[in-house]
Amino acid sequence: MNPRVFLEHPVSVGEVVTVSGPAGHHLARVLRLRPGERVAIACAGRAWEGVATAVDGAAATVDVRVDRDLPGHEPPLHLYLVQGLPKADKMENIVQHGTELGFAGYLVVASDRSVVQLDARKWSARIERWQKIAAEASAQAQRDFVPLVRHVERRSDLARAIAGLAPDCILFLDEEERELSLRSALPSAHPPSCVVLCVGPEGGWSDAERTFWRNELGARAVTLGPRILRTETAGLVAGAAVLHHFGGLGG
Repeated sequence: MNPRVFLEHPVSVGEVVTVSGPAGHHLARVLRLRPGERVAIACAGRAWEGVATAVDGAAATVDVRVDRDLPGHEPPLHLYLVQGLPKADKMENIVQHGTELGFAGYLVVASDRSVVQLDARKWSARIERWQKIAAEASAQAQRDFVPLVRHVERRSDLARAIAGLAPDCILFLDEEERELSLRSALPSAHPPSCVVLCVGPEGGWSDAERTFWRNELGARAVTLGPRILRTETAGLVAGAAVLHHFGGLGG
């Protein structure tokens, strides 16, 4: 498997691009890439492959001559996770494994029952950390882009952020729901292009949040069955089920 780096701009076959910055450092100094070795380059949902033509360890740059397109690695469904802010480093695991799975992006919510309270400085540091984890997981999983991690604190901001995704359906996992299963709530008439899954923190959703999901966003409460999953597990299980249902896990 060739190393994969992400660029901010698309490339074209025949072009020679210089990979610098953290990506160049990783290739030149960490992997100790040599001229003649292959490199995958991804940007904005597309990927290419090329051969390293020059490696400068001192400058941490690698020149790559692009010679072919690569097949897409993204699932057909854009799946987003709204996650109530959990304790400790749980969000790191959620972003890492969710990115490997195929989530298209994350909205981290300061939920009513979130134990952790972050000020602006701490939010900024956490988002920077989570975004770095998303980039590393995207490279490992051979994704074609890096999912964006954002945070919101007010419900009005959350409503606007979700509306901007233009989802076909919004589903929130709720331990109080007994009847409607995740599978039954998924669109059946035609494959959706975007689904938003919402998972509460350790204490679950408050009644006010349940009302917000239903009345403000038209979301539906769903159950994953009689067993109660941890917050860091529930979104991954639900995401895997949705992607598999719509053929996003290889069939």
